[in-house]
Amino acid sequence: MRKYLLLLDLYLMKNREVSLVLKSGYTSARIERFCNALQFVGRMKQLSKAIDTGANQDCAYELRNFKGLEWILACRFAKGVVALELWFEQLGFCEKLEMPFDWKGSAQEFRDAVDRMIRRLPKFF
Repeated sequence: MRKYLLLLDLYLMKNREVSLVLKSGYTSARIERFCNALQFVGRMKQLSKAIDTGANQDCAYELRNFKGLEWILACRFAKGVVALELWFEQLGFCEKLEMPFDWKGSAQEFRDAVDRMIRRLPKFF
């Protein structure tokens, strides 16, 4: 596997729950009991289409799980490079943000990762 290859996957778990996995090289992040999986897939497809137009992008998506934990997925596209950063805030207002995952790559790599995620969606959807 190339170090910069991005993998986005949704896995169907027991009780019809979904797990979101982001992986690049040896770095990965997992959100168990992920809420709004289909909405996430739609947003990533829209983002890949917007990136295909060549317009700069700078957006953030709030991701949640059924335990009430929240992550922020920051997406940027400028000068042909897509950057994804996943931020997690511990419970409490004074805690620092943690960045368990970040990736930079080409628009083609991002599009391929999104399309692969859609092709591999569990039959549950």
